Amino acid sequence: MSIYRPISRFHPAGADVGRFDVAPVDERGEQAEVVEPDPGAERWAHLRKAIPVERLLPATVSWAARLPEPVRPYALMRHYPRVANRVAAAAAAPAALAECLADLLIDRRGGRRGFPAAVAQDLLRLQAYCERRPV
Repeated sequence: MSIYRPISRFHPAGADVGRFDVAPVDERGEQAEVVEPDPGAERWAHLRKAIPVERLLPATVSWAARLPEPVRPYALMRHYPRVANRVAAAAAAPAALAECLADLLIDRRGGRRGFPAAVAQDLLRLQAYCERRPV
C-alpha cells in the first residue's frame, strides 16, 4: 500500500481520519483486515543499520588539517560530509584509501550522475597525492 494514495480511497466519505473506531476499508469499500504490529519487532531494532552522520566528524576535520593546503578537499567536506567521513576513515591504510577513492571516481554500476566538478577535482587531487605519497 502506497502512502501517496488519496486518503478517501481507504476511508468512507466523510469519515474522520483521526477517529480510531473507524475500520479501514479496502479498494472495493469493504472492511479490510486489521493487522496488529508484531510485538517482537522491537527486539531486532538494535540490528538495523544506523543512519549515517550528515556532518563532518572531528576525526575528518583533523585528517583534512594534516593534508597539505592544496590537497585539502574543501568542496567535498562542504557538500558531501558523509563521503568525506568515509574517505577520512579509509585514510589510515593507504590501500584502503586508494580503493575508496577509486570507488568514488569510477562508475561501476552505470547510470550515476557523478559529483559536481569541484568535488570531483578534490577527489582527483587526493588520489594523485596518495599515489605519489611514500608509504
